[in-house]
Amino acid sequence: FVLQVWRTFKLAPSGEDIRFLADCWPAAVEALRYLKTFDVNDDGLPDNGGAPDQTFDDWPLKGVSAYCGALWIAALEAALAIAQTLQLSTGLDTAAEQKQFSGWLEQSRGNFDKLLWNGEYYDIDAESGTPVVMADQLCGDFYARLLGLPPVVSDANSRSTLKAVREACFEAFDGGSLGVANGLRRDGTPLDPNGTHPLEVWTGINFGIASYYRLMGEKQTAEAICSAVVEQVYSGGLQFRTPEAITAVNTYRACHYLRAMAIWGLWATETDWMLIPGSEAR
Repeated sequence: FVLQVWRTFKLAPSGEDIRFLADCWPAAVEALRYLKTFDVNDDGLPDNGGAPDQTFDDWPLKGVSAYCGALWIAALEAALAIAQTLQLSTGLDTAAEQKQFSGWLEQSRGNFDKLLWNGEYYDIDAESGTPVVMADQLCGDFYARLLGLPPVVSDANSRSTLKAVREACFEAFDGGSLGVANGLRRDGTPLDPNGTHPLEVWTGINFGIASYYRLMGEKQTAEAICSAVVEQVYSGGLQFRTPEAITAVNTYRACHYLRAMAIWGLWATETDWMLIPGSEAR
């Protein structure tokens, strides 16, 4: 939510709307303070509880997770950007919130790599011991970079992670013909051959990951991922009912899913947020 607020403020075709930002600020503060209550061990990062508490609701995460932790750090950066903008533009006193969020951010950044970085990519979480490469582990870093916020991780760690994701979840998964699977072992084999979410190709997440590759200068990989997913959708006659998930056994589920709109991230990374022709008049 906090990232969406900053995105809308910065990128709306009608221009920056400071009133919109001010209207959303109290809810953004409340959202972050509520999420902080999930930090059960006071390491600065929210903890997953092994239940459906994140978007991969059939894929339990335990303790600090790369997916949620990176989004948390990006959201704190967005909140600080909002707070500073409001203080400069309207005179609103956001000093207390800036101090609180800066403290959380410093602690979170210090522990994210410490708890999750394994030297090649980020572990899916800190407590489950699940030995898989999670494809969308750095969604938060992608989002932060896309919006011009400070990156969540270093360029070196980002590129190393993307290499592991490409090799394990894309190239080793049916030769890259289907798209990026959500999570596989480093050698490209499934942890559970009967698993659901880890072995699915989620269209929207693939478009987001492709945009991340494009943002990091890996245009060829970005295009290969998109081409694979689009081919699956169109060859299956699903172009007017885009599904959330497709599988290697020719099944799909959750049609008309909004996450696939992440394909517009490719437009953003390719054109540097150029307005879509015709949008100025709306």
